[in-house]
Amino acid sequence: MKHRAKSLIAVSLLCCSFALQAQEQIDYYNVDFSEGIPTEMTTYDLDGQALHYTMIQAGFKQGQAWIGKREDKSQNRYAASACRYKEIEGETLGASDDWLVLPAVWVRDEDATLSWRGASFSTKLETASGYKVCISTMGTKPEDVISESVFETTEESVNSWTQHSLSLKEYAGQRIYIAFVNNSTTGEILGIDDVVVAGSKGLCDLVVNSDRYIFEH
Repeated sequence: MKHRAKSLIAVSLLCCSFALQAQEQIDYYNVDFSEGIPTEMTTYDLDGQALHYTMIQAGFKQGQAWIGKREDKSQNRYAASACRYKEIEGETLGASDDWLVLPAVWVRDEDATLSWRGASFSTKLETASGYKVCISTMGTKPEDVISESVFETTEESVNSWTQHSLSLKEYAGQRIYIAFVNNSTTGEILGIDDVVVAGSKGLCDLVVNSDRYIFEH
């Protein structure tokens, strides 16, 4: 009996240790764009508008929705999307519609979060860019996004970074695709950086009773 009791105590302590480990936060996915736009990401230029010459000078090419760009007077690199377009006589400029879609991420628990930094880089106009964050459980294409945006702003901070974070609680137990969508009507360059999806470290549960112990997934 004493041996059995000691064994149960040891297993219980092990179980507690596993429980503590399960509460540890880990990154399910993170990207700092130091190497540019990762190949596993998908981009879409859906507005098809002609870029303003200042955007060409800034390093954008026609049809590029997002590019990796170095911050002025810094070694930091970030994901950039152009917001300024060429004005054509007789035509009204529309909003940007440029998508940056992350690869699939599995949201294990209700405590999972999405965080990132956003900025409007506008040295000439000094006007803000806008964007939204959408989440799909279907796939990486814009038409796969059937829900409303989970975040949206029309005035991201100008020439400085702002930290953002939101809960992914309602997506617990699902595989999701996160999209940053440049939908600006003003501004010059939208910047997104340091995207992180984080949550609890996943471990199987150790269940103990008086006769045996088993692992349950």
